[in-house]
Amino acid sequence: MDALTEATVRLLKRVEGLESRLARLEGVRAAEPPAEPVPSAPPPASQHFRWPGDAALPPPLPVSPPPMTVSTQAEVEAPKIEAREPPVSGAAFFEPPRPADRPELETRMGLTWINRIGVVTLIIGVGFFFKYAIDNQWIGETGRVGLGVLAGLATLIAGDVLWRREHKIYAQGICGLGVSILYLSFYATFGFYHLLPQGAAFALMAMVTLMAGALALRYDAMAIAALGMLGGYATPILLSTGVDAPWTFLSYIFLINLGAVAIARPRRWRLLDLMAFIATVILYTSWFNEWFRPAKEVVATTAVLAYYALFAFVEWSWIFYASQVLAGLALVAIWPETQAFLGLSLVVGAAGIVVADQMRRPLAATFSFATFWAAYWIWETSHHNPAVTIFLFLTVAFAMYLLWTPFQRLVRHVEVRTEHLTILALNGAIYFGASYLLLREDYKPWMGLFAVAVAGAHLLIGMRLWQERVATGGDTRPVLLALGIALGFLTLAVPIQFTGYSITLSWALEAAALVWVSRKTNEILVFFGACAIYVFVFLRLYGFDISLPEAHSLLVNSRFLTFLVAAVSFWLGAWWAKETMSPLAALGYATGHFIMLSACLFEFNDWVLKAVSVENQGSVLAIGVSILMAVYAVMLISIGVGYRSVLDRILGLGLIGLVVLKLYLYDVWEASHLFRTVAFVALGVLLLLTSYLYSRFRPTIENWWKDEKAP
Repeated sequence: MDALTEATVRLLKRVEGLESRLARLEGVRAAEPPAEPVPSAPPPASQHFRWPGDAALPPPLPVSPPPMTVSTQAEVEAPKIEAREPPVSGAAFFEPPRPADRPELETRMGLTWINRIGVVTLIIGVGFFFKYAIDNQWIGETGRVGLGVLAGLATLIAGDVLWRREHKIYAQGICGLGVSILYLSFYATFGFYHLLPQGAAFALMAMVTLMAGALALRYDAMAIAALGMLGGYATPILLSTGVDAPWTFLSYIFLINLGAVAIARPRRWRLLDLMAFIATVILYTSWFNEWFRPAKEVVATTAVLAYYALFAFVEWSWIFYASQVLAGLALVAIWPETQAFLGLSLVVGAAGIVVADQMRRPLAATFSFATFWAAYWIWETSHHNPAVTIFLFLTVAFAMYLLWTPFQRLVRHVEVRTEHLTILALNGAIYFGASYLLLREDYKPWMGLFAVAVAGAHLLIGMRLWQERVATGGDTRPVLLALGIALGFLTLAVPIQFTGYSITLSWALEAAALVWVSRKTNEILVFFGACAIYVFVFLRLYGFDISLPEAHSLLVNSRFLTFLVAAVSFWLGAWWAKETMSPLAALGYATGHFIMLSACLFEFNDWVLKAVSVENQGSVLAIGVSILMAVYAVMLISIGVGYRSVLDRILGLGLIGLVVLKLYLYDVWEASHLFRTVAFVALGVLLLLTSYLYSRFRPTIENWWKDEKAP
């Protein structure tokens, strides 16, 4: 209101200046007729303030009205326009408006800060006086309380009188002092002297809280509420008798907090909320460190939940986020029992989800998620208890956070944000890790199936989001993320559940299936996920499966079966991806042939080691490998000619080239005379066969190259 009023004043000044200049210009143009005498009295106010729709009025005459002054206070109040400044002319009219005068540093220090510090100091002094009077038995308990009430009321009356006399900033401190003295007095009636029952004492303190709020709102002064709260928070410390009364103490703090939140919310006094939060953390932590015992879990938990619920209504969201974290950590310190801790942690976590949904605070769900799992890890480190009950609670938490993103997207129709994707991405991994550590000793044979179950849950979420995306054209990120997580858990389930070559077989089948899914859904990220699994398959084949025990039967053994299935998987993936990802499909097809040729060479090597004498094994291996490679090359060229496949023909020719290089650079020097002869004759026959194929189908092959692009 202050800023708006000042802007209005500046606007009126400029309008008045324009009218004055216009009047002068008109007077110059009409200089021939004699000018009218200037009246001595100022024109009526209606000539200066004209609104849309008013009748046309004569221009104002250049008179000099009294200067305009704007009365301001440190607090927000409506300025009063007493008069207008003289018209502004010339370049001065176009000068930028000067900022409103602010109190000088000396004024702020002497009037505001010294006032506040003096009030706080006096509150502490009054508290010390009460304590000293108690220790020395100067007056009775009723007399002390009565004097305190009279002093508080008298101080409030004095503050109101000072306010009416325009000492407004000074009056704020006096009113805050009166509220603090009343807090001191009424708290002492039950907390220390037991003059009144608890209900009556708290009713009186509630009245003080309401009165402080009313004064703060009436005077529009946050300082009154802040000083009163400060005195209220300091009361239990100043009047401490060394006896623990947790229900009274913690309820008293909640009552002050309730008043602070109720006052701060309509005026958006965030500093008041912050003050209440900081004071609550300090007082509760001090009480917990000094007085908490195993028998006080209920009162400690009740206070934590009450404070947490109250701070959900503050204007400043980060205060609630901090209370979410502190509530979760407090439950870790309070409850060593499994069911109590996890049950209450779920309640606090679900409350964070509700606040995020109902109060439009998306980060509340993120803090709820992070707090629950972080608190569980801290609690598990301190209280290791591998019980199935814990797994059930963790499963409920996993389901709650897993459904958060689809609920927001499908039910609330909220745009997917980073915090939604973060929860979806981390929830499954954290849940699986915690459950795996919990169950691996007793349920290890079932851990692979457990990973499959987690993958299935994400797969269902992804499919449902996919349906919604197809229907409305929504965001694809949660769909792809859910499917990617499902893919990751399926891949992880294989090595957990299986051993040896079974892992490679499972990965190979999974990769081919994902390429097929990518083809059906046109999702490129699914295809890249399949490519990643193909890389794992290749690395495992030549890093682990190649060293499997030697086979007892040629071509009928686990190693050859593993390589054969992997090669077929690569070929199928290449076939399904050839239309959309041609380069990668070609690479996958060539890799499949490399794997298949490797399997044949491994089998030939095992046969030589078993069936050939030691002195001839080197020669047989050298020549046999060359012949086997040449046969495979001729087969590729034949397939390329028969099915018009350029890639097969190129692979065959490349393999023939490798065989020729090997024959002339290695075999001719290592093999014996007989084996060299066999190798050269066999290779010559195969080369002539290859040449015949190209001679026989030369026109056809050349036409393929001329007429179309090779598939």
